[in-house]
Amino acid sequence: MHQLTLRRGVLVVAVALLIAVAGCSGPSGGATPTANGTENATTTPAASMDTPTPAASTDTPTDQQTPTDGPDTEPDSDVEANGTGADLDGEELNNATRAAIEDAGSYTYQTTFRTASQSRRGQSRSRTNTTTQVDLEAEEGLRVSNYSSTGQQSSQTFSSTVYTDGNTSYQQRITSEGTNYSTQEGASTGFGGITPVNTSNFSQNLTFVTDGLVWETNGTTTLDGDTVTEYTLAGVEDEDAFIQRLRLRGTLTDISGTLYVDDDDVVRQTSLAYTVESQSGSLSAQSRLTLSDIGSTTVEEPEWTSEAEDADSS
Repeated sequence: MHQLTLRRGVLVVAVALLIAVAGCSGPSGGATPTANGTENATTTPAASMDTPTPAASTDTPTDQQTPTDGPDTEPDSDVEANGTGADLDGEELNNATRAAIEDAGSYTYQTTFRTASQSRRGQSRSRTNTTTQVDLEAEEGLRVSNYSSTGQQSSQTFSSTVYTDGNTSYQQRITSEGTNYSTQEGASTGFGGITPVNTSNFSQNLTFVTDGLVWETNGTTTLDGDTVTEYTLAGVEDEDAFIQRLRLRGTLTDISGTLYVDDDDVVRQTSLAYTVESQSGSLSAQSRLTLSDIGSTTVEEPEWTSEAEDADSS
């Protein structure tokens, strides 16, 4: 991986990706998502600290054990602006991706954010993932989010599944305390409400993929049966682009990434791995998002929606 040292604010590299990776908001959890969202919440033993590896597939995840109390002085950057990479425009890629998906009428969006950290409080790990299936023509969507974390003395796993059909959304939440259901018409109106799956358009913002990052072409490969151009992360061009999103103190000691774009300029997959160190500890993280089954995604109503209706009317 490229060895980089940046000024404070570098964590925004991950945050920028995480925002895009996040998709829709709401609680999330850590088991492998399934279409019916029937995984049971479990308590798991604390895991050892190691660098996580990427997986397939968030409602909006949160930073876990992020070092924020580093030194007040800003270390000098040894990364020079590098404008010699591939000629990519994040806004153009975003617009092309949105147009292709909305023209095709359906898609599947998978995201993952994983962390492993070491601080004065000990070691911890977390994983947040989401699989979102949307049929724009049928106005149906299914979002399965999972979250898990392990620390020195505790662990947590829970999941949330939201099914949206037109103007109605149904939610199933599974925690260590049990399963509960709810139903909602329209958008959320307050804390604890359901965030519907967006079934009217593709609302993900993918402009972050070129925001201050320099990519180099690495040939072509096949992804989901289609030919795509592979790009590898060559460096960081604009630290200010990161700082605009989030200001944290720390030193980025490692960063690498890949980006896959098809012949129609559709972003099919992107991933980022990085390590941040400060006086409070270290954080290693990996993020990945994948777009697949464009035009061939179907959404099935979960079996538990009648239970959600009954719970809401009781």
